[in-house]
Amino acid sequence: TTLPWGISYHNAEGHFRTGVPLDTPLHPAPLYEAGWNLLVVLPLLGWMQSRRRFHGQLILTYLMAYGLGRFFIERSRGDAIRGVFAFGLSTSQIISAAMILTAAVLWWALSRRAQASSTEAPSA
Repeated sequence: TTLPWGISYHNAEGHFRTGVPLDTPLHPAPLYEAGWNLLVVLPLLGWMQSRRRFHGQLILTYLMAYGLGRFFIERSRGDAIRGVFAFGLSTSQIISAAMILTAAVLWWALSRRAQASSTEAPSA
């Protein structure tokens, strides 16, 4: 990156372990991820807890939002060791997409179950 907040790694051990390029300005993906987590978690804690409709809603919302953020933040990473697969997606992007899909399916199933149980008439 040419942005002023780009960071460069200089430790050969870090390059050896992760494949991060040395002495090359990169987007600070860990800081982007931390910022994304704050943008997701703080509103969830304040807003969702009082509006929860079924057990698991809060964590499923977080997993979908985290996966979405991670999917896009992953594009800014500069380390080649992350792997590139189908459609140019990295391992982490594939995992993020699977996490989003799984959480969305669980969200749908649990919300339908909660809705069905709330509309059932109590037995006499």
